[in-house]
Amino acid sequence: MLLVRIVPILLVVSLATAAFAQQPTAGQPGTVKGLTVDFIGILVPKVSVTFHGVEGTHTIVSGPVGEFEIQLPAGQYRVTVAKTGIYYPYERKKLKVTAAKVKKFDVVLKFDIKKHPPVSLYLDTPNKRIMTGPAMLE
Repeated sequence: MLLVRIVPILLVVSLATAAFAQQPTAGQPGTVKGLTVDFIGILVPKVSVTFHGVEGTHTIVSGPVGEFEIQLPAGQYRVTVAKTGIYYPYERKKLKVTAAKVKKFDVVLKFDIKKHPPVSLYLDTPNKRIMTGPAMLE
């Protein structure tokens, strides 16, 4: 009879302990993981991704195929993304990082077409010439 009473108590205590152990603590970092791509989905390497939060600024540079992963203290962040050259800067005003969780965050970069207009190709078949950009208008 005593065993019948003890088993349920032990079961409740062990379940409560396991549930408590799985709870994220405030001191644990969260993870932000993502890719940097252009507007047609081509991976963009070596992009600077900066997270601005109350506990400071954290920067990571995307890898050779545009991937990045960073651990950050839990909280709210403003994210700025920069790639020198043909892309506009990117900003996201609010990104929430949760303790012990992985946040997926992909960045889509847009071309700065004012500074770097697209190049067009035109094949002039009778003359067997390839013309680009403004030469096509002649």
